[in-house]
Amino acid sequence: MRVIEEIKAYARAVVKGEVACSRTECPCCGGTPGEFHPHERRSRLFLVIVGTLVQLVRGRLVRWKCDLCGKTFTDYPPFAVPRKRYVAQSLVGRARQYVEADALTYRRAVLQERMPISYEGEAGETQGRQLSPTTLWRWVGLAGGLKETLREALALVKAKAPACVIFRFVPAIAPWKYQSTRRRRVLERAARVFEAARICRGLFGVEIFPDFGTRVGWR
Repeated sequence: MRVIEEIKAYARAVVKGEVACSRTECPCCGGTPGEFHPHERRSRLFLVIVGTLVQLVRGRLVRWKCDLCGKTFTDYPPFAVPRKRYVAQSLVGRARQYVEADALTYRRAVLQERMPISYEGEAGETQGRQLSPTTLWRWVGLAGGLKETLREALALVKAKAPACVIFRFVPAIAPWKYQSTRRRRVLERAARVFEAARICRGLFGVEIFPDFGTRVGWR
């Protein structure tokens, strides 16, 4: 439930104009104008998995303008993932669980204590729609596509502990979890991303999810 309070607190801060841009470099032109100015405040619905329910939480995001190139961009808070309505905590947690449990299927991974996870409507009622295994398939693909996040995380680890076991880590993915070489590589990279997250937590006391992923743009 903590992430729901984070979304609401961030929305209140946006309305009050108390949110500052966390970037120093423009993601559009690469320049450093010194500061970015608020361009637009958008309302957005976030999805949070709480038990057997996907809850809708209304939040707000800020778009910022760069004075150097005149373009605008969204600076995402730690709980938000670009182009995804699900919060980072729900998305990453389920993807990690699937990748690291050999016996877990996509269908079983979208259950909560063997119960289906249902969506909540805007009026608070439970809809007939349930969390789909294909949604989890896409989340795993997102984690397996974080090449830049993994590269940056490994660079930090190498500077701190060059002999770390992460550089000898070879993911063992159950063969039945993929039908192509491409998907196997996605699963292996996702496993390395999650292992790097654990290493960073131990070495630096910080999470690369969602904070570090947010800083490098979830790439």
